[in-house]
Amino acid sequence: MNEFIKIILKMALQMVVWVFILSISWSGRTLFDRAHELLIRNSIVEAVDSELANVWYKVKETAKLTFSDNDDGGSTEAM
Repeated sequence: MNEFIKIILKMALQMVVWVFILSISWSGRTLFDRAHELLIRNSIVEAVDSELANVWYKVKETAKLTFSDNDDGGSTEAM
């Protein structure tokens, strides 16, 4: 239990340090804003996001068709 508390406290300290680091302002913008623009708002991430949205839509539509109440198959009741 003592090791668990040490790990939690170490993680909490690291989170606080990162909040301070990413809050540093550089030319009127925070480091977080600059990192977000570099890592998130780029063409590769947008393309992956678009493809994942298409795949998710297809999965949802397939699931709707598969589990719809209007199936034409026979029933699986025991005789």
